[in-house]
Amino acid sequence: MAPFRRRTVEFVTLQHSEINVNDTLEAKVCVDAGRLTNASRVQDELNAYDRVGIAQIKNLPSRPVPGSGSVTFVFARTTCRQTRIGCVDVEKIGSLR
Repeated sequence: MAPFRRRTVEFVTLQHSEINVNDTLEAKVCVDAGRLTNASRVQDELNAYDRVGIAQIKNLPSRPVPGSGSVTFVFARTTCRQTRIGCVDVEKIGSLR
């Protein structure tokens, strides 16, 4: 059995970024967009796409912290795998097919 490897991807800017989600693996992704500054009026936007087209999508906002929450994609009809994307300081989160 191959050892688990942790992969880290750093976004320099999150303005209009996207994540493609497939049913081939399980993943937990954390996106920290950083605090909104007064100098930049552009909001951070993260779109997560279901590339298989059959995921059960749950979008759970975090009430105490504005711009925070999570999106979970569950592929119950194919591989029973799931991907969870946790977000901090993201002003707009979209989950699309």
